[in-house]
Amino acid sequence: MKSVHRFICVVFCGILSLFLLPCLNCHAEDSMTVEAEIPVSCLSVDAPEGHIYRIMIEPRNSNSPAPKSGTLQISESGTGKFQIDITEPGAYDYLVYEQAGDDERIVYDSNVYHVTITVQTADQNKLAYTVTAYKNDETTKTGRLEFRNEVSANFVTDTTSTTLTTTVTTTETTTVTSATVTTVKKSGISTVFENITSIMTGDRMPVKLLLSIIVISAAVICFMLINKKHHED
Repeated sequence: MKSVHRFICVVFCGILSLFLLPCLNCHAEDSMTVEAEIPVSCLSVDAPEGHIYRIMIEPRNSNSPAPKSGTLQISESGTGKFQIDITEPGAYDYLVYEQAGDDERIVYDSNVYHVTITVQTADQNKLAYTVTAYKNDETTKTGRLEFRNEVSANFVTDTTSTTLTTTVTTTETTTVTSATVTTVKKSGISTVFENITSIMTGDRMPVKLLLSIIVISAAVICFMLINKKHHED
């Protein structure tokens, strides 16, 4: 009797397992999840204070699962990543771009990346994924998602410069050519007689010679007068 009961229990358990095993397998497949990551890099900005990038992600269709967060705030020279839980194989498409801010000094990156996450079943019934990205409408794959903001040329950081002013003084030297007049002074009498003689005769005869002639002439005249008077007596 006991053996009959045991046989019935074994048969019942076997039948029950036939119904339960498929359900367990379905639950195992549904529980397979891979956390896909899309890394993002933000470059430095030549701004006086720290700059923050605001990076957005959007699914391109309803079949693409929503990311855990649709926005990343990344400091300049920093990195971040979008995380997406995917539970079954397939290709999932996303757009990644920067949301422009309201800082008038900044020229925001306008590039848009087209990202595809391809999920496949790997060994041991696990999921594996690969990330492929294209920049804008380019047909060549890009190795990374990279954003670069720049400071507008109208708001370039002021640079203080020192200007050296060299003053050149031009000295004008005026050369005055003057005639040197040499005045030769003579004794008063000689000068007077010379001047008078020069005016009267118009020549340059020596004064002493002229005086000697006058004296001799006077002496001769006196001698002749005395001699004549002597003969008359």
